[in-house]
Amino acid sequence: MSNSYLHGELTATHPWEEKQMRRILVLSLIFSLILTAPAIAQAGSKIGFLGWGPRAGLTVNPDQIHFGAHVSFGAPTTPLLIQPNVELGFGDDVTLIAINGDMSYLFRSANGAWTPSLGGELGMVRVNVDGFGSNTDLGISIFGAIAKTMANGNQLFLEAKVGVADAPDFKATIGYTLF
Repeated sequence: MSNSYLHGELTATHPWEEKQMRRILVLSLIFSLILTAPAIAQAGSKIGFLGWGPRAGLTVNPDQIHFGAHVSFGAPTTPLLIQPNVELGFGDDVTLIAINGDMSYLFRSANGAWTPSLGGELGMVRVNVDGFGSNTDLGISIFGAIAKTMANGNQLFLEAKVGVADAPDFKATIGYTLF
């Protein structure tokens, strides 16, 4: 996968480009919510705040350490989870800031074991390459995760993401959600 920010194709970001990217991100998140509304309505549930927590991990291309925070929204009776997050990545002479909207389908486990999920991510990715400038793009990734509810009700999760467009090639993340 080729990421333009790693191959010297950066151009100076203008204020109107940043405004346009914010508009695209907001419209994309609204579109994602509209697409999931029928499934949530069909289940007769109200979507609501579930929890928040820290996340950290490793990224490939660019080779980085990343950390951030997330909030979780969903409904106990639906298998959909919406987990917007903010991540900062450092390393490989690149600083990356990502504001992401993750949406996943949970394959619920009846026995309390690890719960697998599959999902997608749409986010605004701001990249600053040392000595070459910065760029902001709309990033798309797909991911799989497993989560375990702990005895205290909080949740530990492991996540693997593959970049589809203008996102890191691979990300491995561990996170903890406080309920």
